[in-house]
Amino acid sequence: FAATIEEVGVSGIMVSVVAPLPAELPCNELGIIAQGDNKYFLPIRTVLGLQVDEHRVWSNPYSM
Repeated sequence: FAATIEEVGVSGIMVSVVAPLPAELPCNELGIIAQGDNKYFLPIRTVLGLQVDEHRVWSNPYSM
């Protein structure tokens, strides 16, 4: 799903999503927690990587 990274921390990232809201969120099994209006905390392990347009700028070596 498309999201904007709002905050980055040691334990994960806070993202905001645009409508339509992903039906799978929040997801306790992956540790994705709702933090308010269209904002979610994602533990680093659930993030596969970051991509800008067609260019992958970062891949998480520790993702699930």
